[in-house]
Amino acid sequence: MTDHIFAPFTWREGKKVRTQSKSLGPVDGKERYNADFDPVLQAKIQNMAMASLERDNAKFDDWQRQTFGETAAERNSREQQEKLDSLHEQFGLTMPDAEDAKDTK
Repeated sequence: MTDHIFAPFTWREGKKVRTQSKSLGPVDGKERYNADFDPVLQAKIQNMAMASLERDNAKFDDWQRQTFGETAAERNSREQQEKLDSLHEQFGLTMPDAEDAKDTK
């Protein structure tokens, strides 16, 4: 077992004196392997968490489609397009076709 250097902290809470110590590391100064700070392990954990999140999001999207007929993102997109179509109809606005826009360049 390696000896460690500790920094003690003391403070008063009412009539009680509390103490706590924090390890500053091994006495010999050599760094030890710490899995909490292993970048390769952290990357693997992050990748697994992201994959799990993507699976959960796909399940939630499927549930929304079965329950409401569309996801919230799809509904927002549809409502935005409906609002634009309504404005175009009310005020006679027209948008050029993509092919027309390419011809003017």
